[in-house]
Amino acid sequence: GNYDQYAQTRKEADIQQQKKYEAEQKDIQQLKDFVAKFGHGTKKLAQQGKSREKILNRKLEAGLTAAVVYEHQTQFQFSDPGQQLTPMLTLEEVSFGYSPDKILYKSVDIGFDMKTRLPLLGA
Repeated sequence: GNYDQYAQTRKEADIQQQKKYEAEQKDIQQLKDFVAKFGHGTKKLAQQGKSREKILNRKLEAGLTAAVVYEHQTQFQFSDPGQQLTPMLTLEEVSFGYSPDKILYKSVDIGFDMKTRLPLLGA
């Protein structure tokens, strides 16, 4: 898939989740404040306080939206290496095989520079 599209979609989803989280937290705080202020007042206010306390308990039991947690991002900067030696890596008289009886390459000399492409294969 397209990573840029994924990143944009994820960013939009995180923004929506954070807005929902903040709205829930604000609503919960308002309910708590109301219950604390009017929960034990006159009969009418006490009923409203109990009603809002029930609403608060239902919200908490239903589960709340989690706050968005952003992953730590690290940026790397590499300085200009300047002029590179050619070759950067030299192998001389190299032999390779799966066992001493089955040698695939014998006495190979090879050098690698910045433009060398080397496939790494696994069994």
